[in-house]
Amino acid sequence: MRKRYRSAPVPRPGLFIACVVAALAGADAGAATPELSRDDSRPLSAVVDVTVIDAAKGVARPGQTVVLRGGRIEAAGDAGHVGVPQRARVIDGKGKFLIPGLWDMHAHVLWPGLDGFFPLFVANGVTGVRDMGTHFPPPVVERWRDQVRKAARVGPRFVWAGPVVDGPTPVWPGSTPVASEADARRAVRDRKAQGMDFVKVYEFLARDHYFALMDEAKRVGIPVVGHVPQSITAAEASDAGQRCIEHLSGSVDEDGAAELAARFKRNGTWVCPTLAIDWTFALRDDPAVSGRAELKYLPEAVVKVVQLPIPHPGAEVAMRQLRRKAAVLRVMHRAGVPVLAGTDGPMAASVPGFSLHDELRLLVKEAGFTPAEALRAATFNPAVFLGKEAEMGSVEAGKVADLVLLEADPLKDIENVRRIATVIADGRVFDRKDLDRILAGVAADAAANRLDQRSAEELLKEAAAPAVAK
Repeated sequence: MRKRYRSAPVPRPGLFIACVVAALAGADAGAATPELSRDDSRPLSAVVDVTVIDAAKGVARPGQTVVLRGGRIEAAGDAGHVGVPQRARVIDGKGKFLIPGLWDMHAHVLWPGLDGFFPLFVANGVTGVRDMGTHFPPPVVERWRDQVRKAARVGPRFVWAGPVVDGPTPVWPGSTPVASEADARRAVRDRKAQGMDFVKVYEFLARDHYFALMDEAKRVGIPVVGHVPQSITAAEASDAGQRCIEHLSGSVDEDGAAELAARFKRNGTWVCPTLAIDWTFALRDDPAVSGRAELKYLPEAVVKVVQLPIPHPGAEVAMRQLRRKAAVLRVMHRAGVPVLAGTDGPMAASVPGFSLHDELRLLVKEAGFTPAEALRAATFNPAVFLGKEAEMGSVEAGKVADLVLLEADPLKDIENVRRIATVIADGRVFDRKDLDRILAGVAADAAANRLDQRSAEELLKEAAAPAVAK
């Protein structure tokens, strides 16, 4: 008998709203955040004598020079054919490895605490994020995006889905509740009109409303991503054209995975498994998780907000669930289903930026990916998924200057992606000293339990207001 797979029980909204209000009310929301930004200059730079990792093909090209100008890669190739411009800042790549900037393709960055979340991503080489649900309105989100673009805020470039679309009684506060087909179609049109990149569907969307939403999304031209609602199957979601299924939501067990994988591949359905959140949840009482050093970068108030308010089945049961999910992913990956690396951070106190490295490790250790395949899931695959492979995802002339310089070869050991020497985000260079200063500033904020005042006040207002369909 085939079982429909769900990674964990779904929390109800009341407890989470109370958690948000209580935690933020106790935070030092008025404290100032240390200035972490750099000026808007994108210095003419050249990384010389470096080994470039081709993330798409999984091969290394030694002895390369990469020239950066104005946020773009101006030239890349053999050192004998690519010269270093006069007055360029020279970055010594000898003995180092250059990869495209990483993407976390399932995160919740547009939340309170983003003053810390944004720089944590950059400090970990994550130069792009797909935000999968926020309470904040488009003008606020666009202001943050503009601040990153103008270097008024250190952070990744991002795409976003806006509020989650759910049933009449949503799981999360700030979601758009849908009680009719008209509501479903209106939610799609609103997201398209407001410039959101996706529509995210959730657990309690009724069957007829889901299919109405999918029909409207096709009509207006906006991708649908998210969970598989409990009213349908993963196969039906794939057939309906859902672009990406998060967490392997709604998937069958390993015995039925091959059949479902064939359908996903035929339909062009992507998966974003987020093994990292399952690992964090499974071992949340183990010192390997509860005592990890990067927790110092999360304020206590944020940790209280993002701890999953669901019963814990015990480490042994939770780990079996993680490995069953990884076994399904292994089958899908071997069948050619395209995979995106994502984390669901900061849920369950999964620390932004750091957790993507956990995801890469788990893709290799638990799901049987090679290091090259795991790296591709965080670099080239996001570019393809977003339809931007001409803009990013590899180290080539003309592409955006989002790059990470590593101390060791990631194709030999995926854990080497953690060994960061320099991050280049939109052409702005952050060397190891810069990155350490960023981390020190975030840690100081976290120790003082600071939150961005504007963010906290806006979320409290959203959480206290009744949810209404837009």
